[in-house]
Amino acid sequence: AFILTVFMTEDLHRAFPFADAGLAMSERFPTAVNTRCRAMMVHGFSAIWRLPVHAVGDNFLESFNVARRIWDLTSISYSLLFYMWSGFSSGMNLATLRHFLRDQQGVIAQLPAGFSVQCLVLLDDVLSYLVGEGSPPPATPP
Repeated sequence: AFILTVFMTEDLHRAFPFADAGLAMSERFPTAVNTRCRAMMVHGFSAIWRLPVHAVGDNFLESFNVARRIWDLTSISYSLLFYMWSGFSSGMNLATLRHFLRDQQGVIAQLPAGFSVQCLVLLDDVLSYLVGEGSPPPATPP
């Protein structure tokens, strides 16, 4: 309903209640973990537009953890990417963020090649450089 409302009305603010309702409904059905994972991602995407960046990271981290548990590759890649973005943008300690990303290398290696994986690889290069353990990232992604 959130996505349809955004596309039909082009009014993001009118769609926020649907993202909230989807997340609340997913909490009532704990066995439907796939639905919960997607609801958390949609809620996180909507929260980006209405909450401070540091406030949305936990939502994406939870979505990532649920997606990992059910092995939903699309949700894994987007949740991880947006968690990293929220941490980077909100001033999370760069070494801590890089360590978390490095801990996920086994998961990232199993994701299908695509935009989100390229972004995660580039982010790892950037974080390595910023913490003083790498060379400047390439001017264009690999």
